[in-house]
Amino acid sequence: MKVFRTLLAGLVLFTTTGCSQMIQVPRDQALRDGTLKDATVRTRTGEVYYFDHASARGDSLSGFATAERTVFLEGGEIQTVEEQKEVHLAFSDIEDLSVKKRNWKRAGLWGLAAAGVAGALAVVSNQNSSSGDGGGSGGGKGGGPGN
Repeated sequence: MKVFRTLLAGLVLFTTTGCSQMIQVPRDQALRDGTLKDATVRTRTGEVYYFDHASARGDSLSGFATAERTVFLEGGEIQTVEEQKEVHLAFSDIEDLSVKKRNWKRAGLWGLAAAGVAGALAVVSNQNSSSGDGGGSGGGKGGGPGN
């Protein structure tokens, strides 16, 4: 029964968080939406910015973004540093704009599969616990060496 409860808790956690995927957003849709959550932008020059919230207005996208920058240290070492800064990008400079969306269909399918496994384990667990008497008589004195 403990296994069933653990799997059920995992199933609830999994289905409430859901599966997500990155979906490309055209410029006109970004302008219609106005505010984009969990957006990733790749510019024509190869820079990549990650926005928690970005505002699309007129011909630009702006907001506070996290960007990775490569730093060359003494001795030839390379280090990647994350920076958070205010960013204003013209749509003409953006190569790719995508947002993270929940895919409830995929989450539902995985949830059903997990529920099926949990149900099968619960049935098997109940069968094993009810047939575990070992075929003995169930009581009385044994025929051990002291008799």
